[in-house]
Amino acid sequence: MAALDFSCASPVLALDLKAGAGDITASLRAYSRDANLRLIRSSFAQTEFLAKVPPTELQRIAALPDSATCQIAAAR
Repeated sequence: MAALDFSCASPVLALDLKAGAGDITASLRAYSRDANLRLIRSSFAQTEFLAKVPPTELQRIAALPDSATCQIAAAR
């Protein structure tokens, strides 16, 4: 964890949860909406009650992280 930069100035990183165990630092990749959409499409397709969600809704869901803002909590 010490190798990671949690400041708001650093890029958002994502991890493929199938990447393995141990030190995953080298497996982190820059977040992208396209990668998120691929994950959502795959996950929904493999989940019976989500499989028929319309593509436009999947795109809307994939875009949700783009509206998040970085805020650093005050030290306690």
